[in-house]
Amino acid sequence: MTDRLIARRSSRTRALVAVGVVSLVALLSACSQAAPASPSSMVSTSTASVSAQHNGADVEFAQMMIVHHQGALQMGQLAAQRGASADVRALGRRIVAAQAPEIEQMSGWLAAWGAPSPTTAAHAGMPGMEVGGMTQSDATGDLAGRSGTELDRQFLTLMVSHHQGAITMAQTEQRTGSSPAAVALAGEIVTAQTDEIARMHTMLGQLPSPSSELD
Repeated sequence: MTDRLIARRSSRTRALVAVGVVSLVALLSACSQAAPASPSSMVSTSTASVSAQHNGADVEFAQMMIVHHQGALQMGQLAAQRGASADVRALGRRIVAAQAPEIEQMSGWLAAWGAPSPTTAAHAGMPGMEVGGMTQSDATGDLAGRSGTELDRQFLTLMVSHHQGAITMAQTEQRTGSSPAAVALAGEIVTAQTDEIARMHTMLGQLPSPSSELD
């Protein structure tokens, strides 16, 4: 009787010890898995990864395209607010919606690469920046002075020229850039803006001729 009681107590003790060991191992495992990398180490790792994959062509592309996109936003906002036709107003909104996030994206690259933010004055005379034979500032001022169908026509005409400049810059990045993200964005710009040029030519053909507006 006593031997059996001792045996039962010994068996129960071994079982409790085993459970305790399993629980301790599980707790230690969970703690090691739950400990995330610190935010600062995650950011520095991400930044190092971005910084390692760029060259001078990538920096120049981002700086020039930011300034170029800013010009598109100015003209797009004018068209969205004052365009005579619903199609032109919608196009202006689409351009703003597409290019504003790209400005933010490219600004992030420059910060990660330790490169300065661009200034309009420093890049205004660079290839691809001319808009319809004018500087971006003059083109925006010219558009702001128009209204009605005349504004629509000038917006489409200037934006075709503007897109052509962006495509030229993007194609240069495709040939000479080394950042996978920047080269990928350049390809997206070429595709999207080539399509928009075709649509804008169609829209121009649908506008009333200037002579009919005078009648």
